[in-house]
Amino acid sequence: MEINYEMIVKYLCTNKANKSKVMESKHIANTFITDKSVNNYNFPEKFKSIFNGESFHRYGVTTYDNNTDISFWTSLLTLINKDFIIPYNNDESQMIIEFKTQLLEHYKISKLSSFVKKTDKIELREKLKIIPDYIVLQYIVDVLEINFIIFDFKTEEYYVMYNTDIMNPLNRTFLFAKYENNWEPIMLGTKKVFDYNDMILKQLLNQTGTDMPKYYDSYNTKKTFLEGKQSFSATKKTFLEGKQSTMTKKEITYVDPQTQSNNGQPNGQPNGQPNGQPNGQPNGQPNGQPNGQPNGQPKDNESDSVHTDSENDKDFELPPDLNKTKLTRMKLAEVQELYNKLHLNKGNVKPTKPVMIETILASQKTIKV
Repeated sequence: MEINYEMIVKYLCTNKANKSKVMESKHIANTFITDKSVNNYNFPEKFKSIFNGESFHRYGVTTYDNNTDISFWTSLLTLINKDFIIPYNNDESQMIIEFKTQLLEHYKISKLSSFVKKTDKIELREKLKIIPDYIVLQYIVDVLEINFIIFDFKTEEYYVMYNTDIMNPLNRTFLFAKYENNWEPIMLGTKKVFDYNDMILKQLLNQTGTDMPKYYDSYNTKKTFLEGKQSFSATKKTFLEGKQSTMTKKEITYVDPQTQSNNGQPNGQPNGQPNGQPNGQPNGQPNGQPNGQPNGQPKDNESDSVHTDSENDKDFELPPDLNKTKLTRMKLAEVQELYNKLHLNKGNVKPTKPVMIETILASQKTIKV
């Protein structure tokens, strides 16, 4: 093939154009990234319309650790663990490692979406070491029984992820901003956890046509955000009646609207911390609990429900229709009896009735990490 002047010019121009596109992409990514611990209220107009005038913001997190993008993990832990918002990157890295370990300990085939079941525990462990793909994201929403809403700044589309065939709006929902591999958590003031009581979910679930949310990476997940049947009112009614739930009573993670605290956090928890547990302890168990598991983790073949020390009470569980209103109407002695049967009294502290009620509710409605 003859190389002439015209071919050389064409090659150089094409190469320059490609470099320009790469530089532009990097520039957009860099402008997307928010400085650590800073609130960023910059959103595309399309997203602002969904926020309905409310002051949602992105929160700056640690993006890289030794040139490895960890922004998804720092974003997720910022939303679900109140102890994660700290200034030391080394502590963050260790907490991410511990969280991934806990996720693996909760690997249970029966909980996983069909396409995730094809990934065994060993392969999943390797996937957790790299930038998370659709399998890792789906695994997380499956085992934690939560919802993700992802606002993609590159496509200006919003995507959803959930653990059932139809999105359960009663499950705790977390919001993310994303540009390519860069992630940031989205909050409303200090509020990090959302559910069907919040206007943003009503807005999203009532969208139609081209404005309707899409399932994240639907080509690979083979899941579709169901049109028509997925309207907010229909979905809310379906799940309130319990017709779509395949979870056992002990595993239900529904957020009872009557347990919402004044700041809008489920179960009275500040800043979206699940379970109301100190230092992110799973399943309501402090270190050194029985079952021989570190940090109170159950074995893979055991139930995820809370274990008690007493043989007589080990199978005790609250009535499924018990809520905050009913607990409040109970006598102090009756609440104390439930509190003791659940083995929630630690040490010599004598909690007040409101504290016991919130602790009982939090112990029974958990996001298992």
